[in-house]
Amino acid sequence: MSKGKRGILGLFVVLLMVPVGALAQKSKLPVLSSISPTSAYAGGTSFTLTVTGSGFTSGSVVQWNGGARTTTVVNSTQLQAQISSADIATAGTASVTVFTSGRFGGTSSGVSFTINAVPTTGSTTPTTSTTTTTTTPTTTPTTAALTITTTSVPGGTAGASYASTQLAASGGSPAYTWSIPTGGGALPPGLALTAAGVVTGTPTAAGTYSFTAQAADQASQVAQKAFSMTIAAPPTTTTSTGGVVLFQSGFETADPAWDYTNGAADVSVDTAPPPGRSGNALKIHFKICGATDGTCGSSSQDTNRWVSKIINPGLTHVFVRGWVYYKTPESDAPAPSTTYVQRKVFYFSDSTSASNSVLNYMPTLTSWNATGGKPTSTIQLAMVLAGPNCGIPTSEKDDIGSMNFDTWNEVQMELQLNTPGAADGIIRIWLNGALVYEVTNASIRGTCSTPLSFFSVGRQSNRYNYSVVDEYRYWDDIAISTSMLP
Repeated sequence: MSKGKRGILGLFVVLLMVPVGALAQKSKLPVLSSISPTSAYAGGTSFTLTVTGSGFTSGSVVQWNGGARTTTVVNSTQLQAQISSADIATAGTASVTVFTSGRFGGTSSGVSFTINAVPTTGSTTPTTSTTTTTTTPTTTPTTAALTITTTSVPGGTAGASYASTQLAASGGSPAYTWSIPTGGGALPPGLALTAAGVVTGTPTAAGTYSFTAQAADQASQVAQKAFSMTIAAPPTTTTSTGGVVLFQSGFETADPAWDYTNGAADVSVDTAPPPGRSGNALKIHFKICGATDGTCGSSSQDTNRWVSKIINPGLTHVFVRGWVYYKTPESDAPAPSTTYVQRKVFYFSDSTSASNSVLNYMPTLTSWNATGGKPTSTIQLAMVLAGPNCGIPTSEKDDIGSMNFDTWNEVQMELQLNTPGAADGIIRIWLNGALVYEVTNASIRGTCSTPLSFFSVGRQSNRYNYSVVDEYRYWDDIAISTSMLP
């Protein structure tokens, strides 16, 4: 074989030895499968174009007629591009492609976007017969560009139910589907925008919030508009002792929202509660160990029912006052097997989770002392303080006051957390106006600095009692303040 032929053969062998994968990398172009929306009317507003495909990277950019548009890479299969009103100013067709920069990048095949002309109205068509010639007007419906017509969205108040606001649009092909697009900000916490375009809910935090609303019609045309909402802080009420009422609720229709999710089937607002208080009241039904008579055996009965509220901001010195009504237990409730069963009136904590709480079960306000059999007339108030963290020992004080069944009892408590590391905390409890418990040197949170952030009424139903309990309890006019409540 000649030297020239051997050189050619060697070059051929070298080419064969190049890894197939290395050559294939040159064909890894981005793949464009679909776009949304696929059309718009000429003269419409700017919108977000969603591009779906595969092989997208951080270097992928959506192109409109070959020109790059501001692009957000959602993931390897989705991009979002901002299309301006200038891009759709004139009827016609635009080509959408995806370009990926880099050694093995390139441009995908294109997908057409249709820019529809806005039809005109009132055209006439002549109609000719053998005897007369008449002109019959024919009307082509006008389909204007889709536009959001709402100019502003009213604000609200934190903790108060928001007066639902309907967003409006015109043009396009109704009906419209509403949403907040990716990157369009967010409504105030607690509010939501429904697909029908209604802003609704109960805002939970004061502040000014910006968001973009998007309407999409049946022809996949979209319109977007930016809004701003201001949520005011809840109004404050000054008490006779100079403090501020942070929260109050009589469980009426307009009250700030409670969280009813724990034991929801047995927790309700009673519009006809026991006499003695006006308006509605919170009603909780405790029926444990099954729906009929029986015993639980040796297991502790920890069935819980409560409504709760997050305290914002966290507090270190607080007063809470409310009225509670304990209905005489049903006849199927036997004497408890121990000397007391805990029934919490109010519950403060630094966490919604008992396992994560520094101030666990702090404080528990009432026990039913039932020595000698099932109680028939009174319940004994108690104070229990327990903290599993920060080395806080559990402490309890029983029989500090007597509450009557089948009547409304007023309970008020003052709680001042100690300075971290010092024993200067305060706990005071008033029952029907009389001071029944006072501690002024309590180490409530040990060395921790966490404040109170969680409050509930109800809570634990029947700890350490292994017998059936069927009981109704009511709460009304709960208030939290920075000073003594009248």
